[in-house]
Amino acid sequence: MASLNLVVNFRQYSEHSNLIRAISPAFELTTGDILNMTIVFSGSYVHSDSLLLVASLVRNMRLNNVIVNVQVHGWDSYASRVDFYELINVPFGEQNPRRSSRGRFIELKTFDANSIYKLQDELNMILYQNGAIGREVLELLFYCLGEIMDNTLIHSGLESGWVSAQFYPKKGEIMLTICD
Repeated sequence: MASLNLVVNFRQYSEHSNLIRAISPAFELTTGDILNMTIVFSGSYVHSDSLLLVASLVRNMRLNNVIVNVQVHGWDSYASRVDFYELINVPFGEQNPRRSSRGRFIELKTFDANSIYKLQDELNMILYQNGAIGREVLELLFYCLGEIMDNTLIHSGLESGWVSAQFYPKKGEIMLTICD
């Protein structure tokens, strides 16, 4: 039985490749192994796509019967708002009432063959409301998103995939992540 201690300090990862490199050793673990993960927020701004990568790692490890112990330092209310703690099964007492995310962002969500089209509509709404994108381009993006999400289900061999989306009005950017 192997054991791995992994620290995910979001202040250290300005690029996805660095975060992926940091969490990759966990994929060597097998049934019955132990992953002790410490997640550090400590005043750093974290994007939903980085949270999604970590949440999908934790969920994947648990699906593969790896024992995952998670400690969090520097709790982050944004992480709570996008359902990060819920997905990794770590209790967090959210203090603020939730406003609708419609058209602004999509929490870290799982999708399957039954929910894929509803989620595509939510993604399209974010693009439509915030992207100043022409109708023809939106239709093409809608088609492409559908293909990517569908391929995630077909080629991963899994029954579900993951998605997150966030609109950043000051930057005029929409960050979208789809993973398995």
